[in-house]
Amino acid sequence: MFPEPVHYQRNDSPGWNIQDWDTANKLLSYFDPQRWPFATFTLPDNSYVQCLGGKRRLTVEAREYRPDGTFTHWVFGRGMPLSEPVRIEVSTGGVTIDVTQQLTMRDARVIVKQFLETRTFPDTYHRDDVTERFTSQQNG
Repeated sequence: MFPEPVHYQRNDSPGWNIQDWDTANKLLSYFDPQRWPFATFTLPDNSYVQCLGGKRRLTVEAREYRPDGTFTHWVFGRGMPLSEPVRIEVSTGGVTIDVTQQLTMRDARVIVKQFLETRTFPDTYHRDDVTERFTSQQNG
């Protein structure tokens, strides 16, 4: 059982609540860049972790909300960004990320599981703080 409620959502559904890692892991196994190219797991304070792409090429992001309503938005990668863009295309569009942020489903499972169970992230992945991308949109 997760320590707090988790809401799962994908591109074709408003989602539903899940209670444990076995369920979340099974839902991630359905990941498909043509049919279900993204998954979001949201906690009660609206903090979330999400992935977009396919099982062999995807990106993982998380947003952590603080009690005052501010947040930090992270993109995960293997090491510091190299300023080498790659594009992940899916049926709903695509996203350009740094080559170091191109992960696999195995990586996503490690990140998602730890976040949903402990609200922390594995130290084995670099977290790139991209909060400014979202706060500048709100202010401008």
